[in-house]
Amino acid sequence: MSHFTQNWMSYLEDSKSLNDLTIPGTHDTCTYNESNLAQCQTMNLETQFKNGIRFWDIRLKVKDGKMDAYHGIVSLGFTFDDILRTSTILLQQFPSECIVMSISHEKNKDNVELYEKLWPVIKDLDYWYKEDRIPKLGEVRGKIIFMRRFIAPLSNFPIGINIYDNWPDDKTAEWESSAGIKFCVQDKFGGHLSVKLKNKFENHVKPVLDKAKNNENRLYMNFTSGTLDGGGSVFFPPKTLAKETNRLLLDYLGGKGKARFGIIPMDFPESESGLIRKLIGCNFEPFHEIIVQKATYFANETDGTWTMSRYGSNNFFNNHLDLVFIKTTNTQSGKVEIKAASGDFLYQKLTFDKPTVFNSETNGTWLLMNFKNPFFLNSGVPQNAPELVFIKTKNTESKKVELHIASGSSGYQKMILQTATVFNCENDGVWTMAFYQKTSLQPDLIYIKTKNTASKKVEVLIASGASNYRTIILNVVTAFDCEEDGVWTTAGFDGYGADLVFIKTSNTASGYVEVYVASVKSQYKEFTLKCKTAFKCETNGTWQIMPFENDYTQDLVFIKTANTQNNHVELHVASGKR
Repeated sequence: MSHFTQNWMSYLEDSKSLNDLTIPGTHDTCTYNESNLAQCQTMNLETQFKNGIRFWDIRLKVKDGKMDAYHGIVSLGFTFDDILRTSTILLQQFPSECIVMSISHEKNKDNVELYEKLWPVIKDLDYWYKEDRIPKLGEVRGKIIFMRRFIAPLSNFPIGINIYDNWPDDKTAEWESSAGIKFCVQDKFGGHLSVKLKNKFENHVKPVLDKAKNNENRLYMNFTSGTLDGGGSVFFPPKTLAKETNRLLLDYLGGKGKARFGIIPMDFPESESGLIRKLIGCNFEPFHEIIVQKATYFANETDGTWTMSRYGSNNFFNNHLDLVFIKTTNTQSGKVEIKAASGDFLYQKLTFDKPTVFNSETNGTWLLMNFKNPFFLNSGVPQNAPELVFIKTKNTESKKVELHIASGSSGYQKMILQTATVFNCENDGVWTMAFYQKTSLQPDLIYIKTKNTASKKVEVLIASGASNYRTIILNVVTAFDCEEDGVWTTAGFDGYGADLVFIKTSNTASGYVEVYVASVKSQYKEFTLKCKTAFKCETNGTWQIMPFENDYTQDLVFIKTANTQNNHVELHVASGKR
């Protein structure tokens, strides 16, 4: 569990309808104290909630005047009052959240006795949403949304969202209720054979997932649970089927990104690591969850360039990105200096601190660049020290933009390239290097012209590394209007090469940092991402997009270098995973 899984609904707009969401849930929610055939869960109610579960499948029987939790004929050892008490505490603790609670009369749904016991308990509770209408999230924060799966007498007032009338018995069904709500429920729980474990997912779960992501006018409930028949009188516990179905569900979600799948009640959802978190992520674009917030070894400093790179001590590869300061002025040595705080030591220890071959210089752009294309690496992560690159954009002898590169393998003591490029000196934008295309063997030199363009749009010009930066291979007008309220960069989002990225850090409509991406595949004519992030607008530092977590996922990194609480540079990272 994390802060995000405990509060994930707080990141959603009030205007979101219950129909708009992907909601992880549990089937037979209260069976966590049981074993074998009667057990469908291991997490208790509090743990389920704090791990992100927001749908509870509550099954009750009236016995000796009390409403007891049951699974079939098995009493689960606690009452509805216990469930009510836990849910009340959780919603008081996390008022941005809601719980969708389906309540059924176990094995006796047509008996009015549950209504007669339950309704007097909840009818006057303000934190129960009891209307027969799909609510907006803003209406139900801090509340329980009551979904009724048992008979209630006809009345002139609603008694919860009515899913009793047409609930499918061991099948999938679509219907429209008398209140005008359209439902699709898949609850095919029986007849699954142990020799065909994939059938529950392939034949029942997946078709409804496919429907749900394309139809916004229906409430979907898609149970991944079921019983497993081994033949004859042999039955397997629910966990056997759940492990396979949960694995297939996670595989299905793998490349989907943001999508609406409805309510997904599961058995043992924690059996597949990351499944609950992935379902929650379906509600969001990337950068909605902050995964790192840390003060570092470095005192606040602005006499240079801050970046992240995999460097490691003594030039050896390490497991985490290091925080690197390229100090370009006011150095004791009179040279540009490199200082790296190791990610393996949580940024509390310097593992590299040396002057370089470069004299102090500010007439251009400094960056660290690995000259091996990550698309050609099995891990996607280079295992050698990056080169130190200086793109000199003014006061050059050649009157052209020049590239000066010192090798990482020499500890930045040897120059491996010094060349004039095809570009005239120009500073109406941002200079960087990247592998423009997936097939590039050398990094290309990229100029993102952000002002004073003839087109009034941002323009991108690229000189190829293959031509030793003497040939322009791309000169295009992009989809972006000229804009300076943020940071321009490139990053590989879709696997084709260097997408064009604008991180808007001030004057946003949302009040939060926003990220816009135009794809290299479209030659920067089409947007593939426009999203609000978890960060409030901030300009006291450096913003970057890079794979922070040692994979291909592009994360949003903020290196805060001024106005920090303890006067030390801080590292803040929002995950690019969805």
